[in-house]
Amino acid sequence: MRIFVTGATGFVGENVARDLAARGHEVIGATRETFMLEAPTIPDVEAVVHCAAIATVKDCEADPARAVRLNVDATRTLAREAARRGIPLVFTSTDLVFDGGDAPYAEDAPTSAPTLYGRTKADAERAVLEASADHAVLRLALVVGAHGGAPGGFLRWLVQGLRDRVRLPLYVNQRRAPLYAADIAPVVELVVDRRLGGIHHLASERSLTREAIGRSAARAFDLPDDAIVPTTLDRGPDLPSVDDCALDTRALRARGVTFTPLETALAFVRDRLR
Repeated sequence: MRIFVTGATGFVGENVARDLAARGHEVIGATRETFMLEAPTIPDVEAVVHCAAIATVKDCEADPARAVRLNVDATRTLAREAARRGIPLVFTSTDLVFDGGDAPYAEDAPTSAPTLYGRTKADAERAVLEASADHAVLRLALVVGAHGGAPGGFLRWLVQGLRDRVRLPLYVNQRRAPLYAADIAPVVELVVDRRLGGIHHLASERSLTREAIGRSAARAFDLPDDAIVPTTLDRGPDLPSVDDCALDTRALRARGVTFTPLETALAFVRDRLR
């Protein structure tokens, strides 16, 4: 297929674009220089994978109006244009559309994001699904992988901190089921090929604390873990004391999809960067 991937220089987008190309697809990767979220357009393709976004809680909180404009409004425009042209669109969302109080979350669980970032992604999900029954939402757990020749995303901060032996506060009451970046492209291919519109959950099977994830990374990269400081996240009075956004992945696993365990994913990332 000829596939358009937005955000192709970002962490998730880079991995998706590269892995789809490795699977034999012709990929048109959109970058900040070639694609404007403020005025999104779609080239002549058979599918769109929309990864571009303001992708952190901090950046969304710094400019809420821009976060809504780019994460929600631009996604709605792109989804409607794809629908008008009969092109399936796959939107990469997040486990942070949930507040972490009722894991594991099924695809039809009501969203309950406590952060602006999570709320913009939940609103964008609705815009995508309203535009076409052929459009799909992939909710991604905490993604583990490489980006630009180094560990990507959360793993970049973590591994660098372990190497520099700076203080790393990692939560003991916040849990995630990390997703290996290479597990995303096969699901994109599946949902586009079979026109599996709707919401799909991607995550590994084990929900781990941030501290446990940090210590696993230390072992994988053969680094000391004495910089890790077990820390309790203050959830406030309105949320459960434990933040667990683990996703229920039984629907995709029933279709033969497998997800890489964290320890294996970390070893793959380590070996790739050597």
